[in-house]
Amino acid sequence: MKSLEGIKFAGYVGCQTNRPFGITGASFENPKYLDKLVEMVGGEALDKYDQKVTCCGGALAFSEPEKSQDQIKKIVESAYDHGADMVATPARFAK
Repeated sequence: MKSLEGIKFAGYVGCQTNRPFGITGASFENPKYLDKLVEMVGGEALDKYDQKVTCCGGALAFSEPEKSQDQIKKIVESAYDHGADMVATPARFAK
């Protein structure tokens, strides 16, 4: 397995993972659970960047794709501008 040492990750939590329920004891403005996971597997987590918990516009993907794409672009650019090499997102699986 290749090491993640030296790779900087922006943990994109987004709005659906963070709200309305969040993670007990975690900050809504700067949740740390994804950052901790990145560090556990050897990566370096960015402490905070301005689009970490903003909406990705997924609900607009079909009705207003330009708005959705613009929001995703802002998220990726923010991560890059804050020094990220990669963006990590939580996955949700349904049974």
